[in-house]
Amino acid sequence: MCEANPKVFGRFYTRLSQWLSGLTGPTALLVPHEVIALYVVQICRELRIGIPRDVGLVVGRENPTICMQSSPTFSCIEDDNELIGYRAAELLDQIMLGQIEAPTEPIWIEPKALRVRCSSDAFLSDDPTVSLAMRFMAEHAHEPITVEEVADAADTSKRTLQQRFAQHVGRSVHAEITRLRVETVKRLLIDTDASLEELADENGFTDVSHMVKTFRKVAGITPGAFRRRHRTPQ
Repeated sequence: MCEANPKVFGRFYTRLSQWLSGLTGPTALLVPHEVIALYVVQICRELRIGIPRDVGLVVGRENPTICMQSSPTFSCIEDDNELIGYRAAELLDQIMLGQIEAPTEPIWIEPKALRVRCSSDAFLSDDPTVSLAMRFMAEHAHEPITVEEVADAADTSKRTLQQRFAQHVGRSVHAEITRLRVETVKRLLIDTDASLEELADENGFTDVSHMVKTFRKVAGITPGAFRRRHRTPQ
């Protein structure tokens, strides 16, 4: 990185600051390297730019040590390294056998997953009431909140909020609270070793049975099976 040369790093930091300060409206930002993402977060704090409120940030590669310990935690793209290795070996074998010529253009391989974490976990709407409600729900979905409490936080009536959610989100307020809880549990199943009891207790479910039933209804799979399917072998 350019930190080794103070002048080069200074120019990089200044240009990045100027570019971020010139953003207007919510922006989605894909950063190729997690270290650069750390600088983006630092500059955004200096400029009072909220992540993910104003800038949704995704890192182009998965480095769990940094991505999980940053604040906010970084959403990132996880490469399918097993598939990449298999395709590379297959390509080399075909070239050595004279079956094909060495490619002159990049070969694109779909990533394994997008690990959504706090740096991009936001909902934006043209309706300010819906945006207020969604922000409150994102911050408090792990608590036993009610639709009435969400309506109060958005300074509107329960009836009006339900109508606006149906129009702008396409589901009820209660269904969105449930979705947020399940999405949080999904991330924690992949990124932590927390037990199902801990996950249920910390994410607004009455007990493990309630969480498993809800998770299976929304995700079509049990939490245990989801963890086994998506955890990267160590």
